[in-house]
Amino acid sequence: MHAFTLFFDWSNGGAQVRAISENPPPGCRWYAEGSDLHCLRMGEARFDAIADIAGELRRNGLAVDFGHEKDEWDNDPDRIAHLLWARWALSAAIDATTEAEASTYRTGMWVDHDGLHYEDGGCTWWAMLRVGEGRFVLYGEDESSGVKWHKPQIDMLAGGPDWLPFDELRERAAGYELGCVYWFEDGAWARERH
Repeated sequence: MHAFTLFFDWSNGGAQVRAISENPPPGCRWYAEGSDLHCLRMGEARFDAIADIAGELRRNGLAVDFGHEKDEWDNDPDRIAHLLWARWALSAAIDATTEAEASTYRTGMWVDHDGLHYEDGGCTWWAMLRVGEGRFVLYGEDESSGVKWHKPQIDMLAGGPDWLPFDELRERAAGYELGCVYWFEDGAWARERH
């Protein structure tokens, strides 16, 4: 048995959320104070249990966000990096479709041999790569970021460890496609200070 909390995306209609609050799935209880669903469900692993209920809810037209319990984060950066990786991968797996797999231009979330990806179809994109045991790099761009246009130009790779994917990052920076780079190593997140 695994305990977890699911939150519902703001894009859900009021009638959909009301229906789930009035008739929650087996093993779940609705908490109106936080508009979330607390579940105790079976699964080989915790994320299997989450994927099962999230998939069921999405098939019924509800957009699900993944919740977290306070003790799950507990200010442990190493745990946060691994949870971020696991949740992003789970979301990508749940959102996967055969049509998207065949597409040459992807949007949404997906996992491939390069890592985890998010593309909104506009000007916001993110990638997260696992680069060896306990090492991650998170990079991308949000359309509202002004970092890439800053004068003088900010070197977002300054001080970065030698294991970063410098070729990819430099190419994106040269094309004004990079708004941030964060790396995770030795239990801590870091970035160039600006």
